[in-house]
Amino acid sequence: MDQVSSFPATTDIDPRACLDPAAGLPLKSAAPMPFKAKTVPLKTLLSRFRKEKGGIAAVEFGMVAMPFFGLLFSIFETATDFYINATLQTAVTAAARDILTGQAQTANYSSASDFISKALCGGGTIPRRVPSFINCNRIKADVRPAAAFAGMDMSKPVHSGALDTSSWSYDPGKNNDLIVVRAIYTVPIVTSIFGTANTVIVSGSSWPQRVLLATAAFKNEP
Repeated sequence: MDQVSSFPATTDIDPRACLDPAAGLPLKSAAPMPFKAKTVPLKTLLSRFRKEKGGIAAVEFGMVAMPFFGLLFSIFETATDFYINATLQTAVTAAARDILTGQAQTANYSSASDFISKALCGGGTIPRRVPSFINCNRIKADVRPAAAFAGMDMSKPVHSGALDTSSWSYDPGKNNDLIVVRAIYTVPIVTSIFGTANTVIVSGSSWPQRVLLATAAFKNEP
């Protein structure tokens, strides 16, 4: 009589069990266990986050990048404005001397535009006195006699957020006259971290413009 295997004839065999090859039956591969997510308490998650050190530099940089670069660009912009204002003041001082010595009167500057183009921007025989990066089309000048040094108007022509130079003119005066020269230049504001006081919106630009002012006060030579 044939030898009968003692292995029970049943279909309810756990497929995950690996049978002994000595029993004469083939090995069956273990079936994967179904995945079951493990619930982790919130306190445990927070403690893991606190202890994790990887990527901390990137996180810290992301937190400080915007204020850092904002401050950096504001410093660069403010320094540039100071430099433009200083070069404009130097040019206005030199151009004012042309009026003081009578050279401007001899050259027959008839308007503020002549004074700007010839005395400041080198449109005549005088070399250009403002740097090349300054747009002469954005310079406005006012030259007029004054009754006394104490009464000279050296303010910016900004009123209620508007730039108003409608009353500006050009009059170099006569011998021994007291003269005040004002020149303004507008530069766009990219960062406004230091405020927008005395800024205006000029025609043709939607950016706020900072008004830079250069002045000179003197008495014409006899």
